[in-house]
Amino acid sequence: MNNNSLSGQIPSELSRLPELLHLLVDANNLSGPLPPKLAETRSLKIIQADNNNFSGSSIPDAYNNIRTLLKLSLRNCSLQGFIPDLSGVPELGYLDLSWNQLTGSIAVDRLASNITTINSLDTIPAAFEPPKAVIILISGNPVCDNPARAAGLCQPKFVSEAPSGQGTQVSIDCASCPMDKNYEYNPLSPIPCICAAPLGVGFRLKSPGISDFRSYKKAFEMDSTYVLNLSIYQLYIERYTWEAGPRLNMHLKLFPNNTNLFTMLEVVRLRQLLAGWEITLLDIFGPYELLNFTLGSYADEFPEAVPLGLKKGTLAGILAGTIIGAIAVSVVATFFIMRRRSKRRIVSR
Repeated sequence: MNNNSLSGQIPSELSRLPELLHLLVDANNLSGPLPPKLAETRSLKIIQADNNNFSGSSIPDAYNNIRTLLKLSLRNCSLQGFIPDLSGVPELGYLDLSWNQLTGSIAVDRLASNITTINSLDTIPAAFEPPKAVIILISGNPVCDNPARAAGLCQPKFVSEAPSGQGTQVSIDCASCPMDKNYEYNPLSPIPCICAAPLGVGFRLKSPGISDFRSYKKAFEMDSTYVLNLSIYQLYIERYTWEAGPRLNMHLKLFPNNTNLFTMLEVVRLRQLLAGWEITLLDIFGPYELLNFTLGSYADEFPEAVPLGLKKGTLAGILAGTIIGAIAVSVVATFFIMRRRSKRRIVSR
């Protein structure tokens, strides 16, 4: 529900949704207090409500009870008060509270032990020494009024500064591929100089729990190829770009497994998995969306009559329903025709 014009409060009734995993309401016109009842959810992993106006509100203490929470992002929300004790959220790995009016201090024992990114808060005790893996960005909060203590932590950082990148660049000394299809060399193939026609995939992570993809690129490759039932060298990340949100936009290429072409069954299978949200990535990557699925050389053979994301069972049901409906109409029509004929016979007699 992000990037809309929603107004009013976040409904506390959302806590009644038993399978609520991701609450993405950033970039709206929401106001009022944050609902403490969200702590009653059983599966909530991401709360992302950046760029709203919760003026005068504070972060509910009850959020310390959301034990499944992985990411809490409340950037630029006009929040006030103290940060609650979050030591009871064992899996919290991403906390962004920058550009608010929070007061108090960062208490070391109030944060989950494995947190990797903190964008927050107010005053920093002299004994606060975060691990090397921790990124602290507190620009826009009152602590930055004391540059002597927090000069290294108060530099503004925007998503456009996050490093983007391209896939592995490999020098290939091979002859040109045939021109009859969109053949190209897979830079990661264990078989050198094999020409193959890839599928193009526009893929976006909508609320990743990371701020630098480079450290997680290998994990993403292993995870996504596993759920797609591909070998890791069949996936090539051509490029990735951070967008406002922050979101991570990627262009992927899927290559056949050491052959020139995918079978059409394989093309349909991959498209169904991606378009039907039938794959589940690691929690740290958050929810995703399929931006496009480029058929390329397979466009002429692909059954375009099959709508995107429609399962075979659904198609069979539609077909069966159509046939049954046609039979029913035929039976009804036959009944009325026979009835009319019988009346005519009676009259003629």
